[in-house]
Amino acid sequence: MNLEIAIFLLAFFLLGYILGKHQGKQSGYKQGLATTPLLLRQKSLEAGFCLICGSYESDHIAEPVDEIPQHSSPNRP
Repeated sequence: MNLEIAIFLLAFFLLGYILGKHQGKQSGYKQGLATTPLLLRQKSLEAGFCLICGSYESDHIAEPVDEIPQHSSPNRP
């Protein structure tokens, strides 16, 4: 009688472990799919390379501007 209860409890805990491990893998996989592109983009931009357009940081250095151009607007006095 005690052996049957022990086997039943062991099977119950084993089933819970297997189901929990499977659910954890699925959750981790989904989280990895969502996080990986952001991390890759962050690392590439920190290294000075853009994954989207394929350019390097040195290609987009802006020239200093001495004066900001003023645009005339018909609504402004």
